[in-house]
Amino acid sequence: MEGGDLPYGSDVSSADKYADRNSDPGVHCSERELLPVLPGGQYTMEGGLYDDGAAAMGAGSGGELGGGPTNAAGGVAAPGMTTGGGGGAGGGGAPTGNESVSLGTATQTHEVRMPMLLSTFKPATGCTNASDFIVRCFVARLRSGITVVKHGRSRWCKSRLRVLHVHSDGRSLSWKPALGEPSSGKRPPKLDLTTCREVRHAWSPDPDNPMFTGTPILRQKCEAANAHKSFALIFPKRTVDITAVTADQCKVLMEGFSALCFRLHVAQKVAGGDGKSGSNGGGVGESGNNNEEQSRATASITASNKSDKGLVPSLGRSEVK
Repeated sequence: MEGGDLPYGSDVSSADKYADRNSDPGVHCSERELLPVLPGGQYTMEGGLYDDGAAAMGAGSGGELGGGPTNAAGGVAAPGMTTGGGGGAGGGGAPTGNESVSLGTATQTHEVRMPMLLSTFKPATGCTNASDFIVRCFVARLRSGITVVKHGRSRWCKSRLRVLHVHSDGRSLSWKPALGEPSSGKRPPKLDLTTCREVRHAWSPDPDNPMFTGTPILRQKCEAANAHKSFALIFPKRTVDITAVTADQCKVLMEGFSALCFRLHVAQKVAGGDGKSGSNGGGVGESGNNNEEQSRATASITASNKSDKGLVPSLGRSEVK
């Protein structure tokens, strides 16, 4: 195999004819005031830690759209945002030296950069932004449903239009037949995204088969013309193989799943050390507390409290308990 070509089959209908059914690749939120604030010292960034307010951007009223500058702590500011020096209350550029900025009075928009050293999860190639904004927009979109072409695991199962959705807990992924698609009597699986090991594009190397890319199901069922907008979620005992309707939708899905799964894995580590206490026969009280902490962390990350629906514009910051 040369040039990254995949031995994809050609007996499956193309996803291009469904493009008019879900042309919107994601959620668009342009208001800067909707951007949530991340607390310091919570997540790793480029192998290090955020340190209180030092990694925050002090963008004032003079901030304008532009490139992505670095802040005083060496962190990368949110894409498309620059620090402005145009005066006004709370204005000014990024802090220098030991100067600190109050998280409550400044406007911060910074990313959570995903280190590739996380042993339990590998994000899709090029997907490194795991900010609150990305995660919550993606979860809100998943709650309303995202139509994709899902490739069945059985060789006799055709690729069908399915609507991906996340349950109220914010971490359980499932799907249902799209409108007009035949449905079977079987209940679709409910997959825990905290167990997702990797988000892999169809052109990314397959660790189990170094001479190939993607997954066996993608190589078998995805048309070569659709490989650029196809990816898979890798779980311990199965894969979920997807072809997006458009290339933009594929990018949104890969970035969203990478960010969401990464944050869920981090929350799981913070809450209970990889969540192994329950499976290893830990005490009832310990396991119950661990599950409670993990659920609380998941709700904080995905805004999945029962009183919250979709985005929560008034939420200023998100903490992993």
